[in-house]
Amino acid sequence: MAAVTSLRTTGPRAHAPQAGAAAQLLSGDALRLDGVTRAFGALRAVDDVSITVAAGQKYAVLGSNGAGKTTLFNAITGDFPPTAGRIHFFGEDITDLPPHERIRKGLRRTYQSSLLFRDLTVRDNLFLAVRGVANGRFSFLRPRPGHASSVATRDLLERTRLAHIANERVANLAHGQQRQLEIGMALAGAPRL
Repeated sequence: MAAVTSLRTTGPRAHAPQAGAAAQLLSGDALRLDGVTRAFGALRAVDDVSITVAAGQKYAVLGSNGAGKTTLFNAITGDFPPTAGRIHFFGEDITDLPPHERIRKGLRRTYQSSLLFRDLTVRDNLFLAVRGVANGRFSFLRPRPGHASSVATRDLLERTRLAHIANERVANLAHGQQRQLEIGMALAGAPRL
């Protein structure tokens, strides 16, 4: 099994890690990994990965099956925290934060296997995602049409191009539509990354 190792950015943004959170904030970096490693016993699934991603930039992580791509994302999001190294998110060290705290700071992801409420409608899934990141999130009563949660749900339906199937049960959607819905759910609450 191959492992993700020594991933470094290339091009004009590639640089050595900066000293201090203040320098990180000034640089506009959204995400910085410094020597991130994730081991499972003797297996190092991710080994000494360092990467800097500037706000607004897009990167792809490519590799064969078993190379450690998903484990790298699990380390970033806190599902399987790194066993070594540091993770900075907009200048703040989030290495030791649990996943829900990383979400509150604006970090989102989707998963390889869909995590949707299959018996609910597209609209209801997006509504729950909006409520889940909002203040008063434990009140799931359907608010008035002009309420912020309703407006945000309608906006996500438009942004994900799912408005035409808003009242369709998720179980009836094609796989691609389910992936669109997951992206819409990840966009709830205007994530930073």
